[in-house]
Amino acid sequence: INEQSVEKAINDTITKFEKIDVVVNNAGYGQAGTLEELSDEESRKNFDVNVFGALNVIRKVMPHLRAKKSGHIFNISSVAGFIGNFPSFGIYCATKFAVVGLTEALSAEAKAFGITATVVYPGYFRTNFLDEGSFSLPKKPISDYAEARAIEKLHTDEIRGNQAGDPEKAAGVLIKIAAQENQNQTLFVFIAEDDPVDAEQLKQIARSLGWRSEVVGSSEDLVKAYITRQNNKLRAPDAIIVDHQIPSKGGFSAISHLVATIGREHLPAVLMLSSHNKDSMASKDSEHLINHFL
Repeated sequence: INEQSVEKAINDTITKFEKIDVVVNNAGYGQAGTLEELSDEESRKNFDVNVFGALNVIRKVMPHLRAKKSGHIFNISSVAGFIGNFPSFGIYCATKFAVVGLTEALSAEAKAFGITATVVYPGYFRTNFLDEGSFSLPKKPISDYAEARAIEKLHTDEIRGNQAGDPEKAAGVLIKIAAQENQNQTLFVFIAEDDPVDAEQLKQIARSLGWRSEVVGSSEDLVKAYITRQNNKLRAPDAIIVDHQIPSKGGFSAISHLVATIGREHLPAVLMLSSHNKDSMASKDSEHLINHFL
C-alpha cells in the first residue's frame, strides 16, 4: 500500500458513490517488545502502518472534504494511546499517541472547513488484533525482560479471544456519532470505586460535555443499576467508563461481573481509565474531551 493506491481507492470511491462523508482510519497492528529489543526495522514498520498509513489517507481525502465543506474523519488510536506505562508495548503505544496528536492537530486545522476529526480510544475488542499476523512479538527477545514476557503471554494466552468488547457495537457507536453531529445525547455510566473524589471528578467531566451520567461505586452496584434500568424500561447505557488501572487482569473484574450477569451480547461499549487518565482528561477543554471520548 502506498500513496498512489490510497489515492486510487479514494477516487474510485468518489466515482461510484459521488462523494465521501466519513473516513475511518483503522489500519494497524500490534508490535510487542521492549524499546531495547526491537530493531529499527521493526519499530519503523509499526509506525509506517499505524501512523503514516493514516496520514496518507488524510492527505489524499482532505481536498475532497475541503471542497464540499463537510466530512468526518475517525482516527482509531487505542487505550494504549491514552496510557503507556506497561512493558513491551512502548513502540505500539508511541504509534497510538502519535495518532492522538495528529488527530488533535487535524481537528483544529479542518474545523474552518466544516470537517470534524475524532480520535477513538478502543480497549480490548474481539477482533483478530491479537492473532498471528496482527500481533508481532520481538524477533530478538532479551531474557532479562521477564515482566515484558509475562504481559505478552497474558495477551496471547488469556486475553486473546476473551476480549469483552463487541466490534459491531463499536462500529454502531461511530455511526451514531457521525449521524448526530454535536448532539451529546449518549448516556454514560461511570464506576468510581467508592472514591468520592474520583466520583466528583467524573461528574464534572460529564457535566462539561453535556453528558447524562450515573455514578456507581462497585461492580455489584453497576449490575444492580443496569438491571434496574432494564426492569423500569429505561434507556440502557451506550457506554461504560471503568475506573481501573490496565492492563492488569484485575482491571477486567467489573466488566466480567457484568458480562456474567447480563450476557456478553448486551454489553455496551467499554472504556477503561486509570487515575492518570482522568487527571489528563480534566485538564483538557470540552471540545478536546469530546474528541477523546467519542
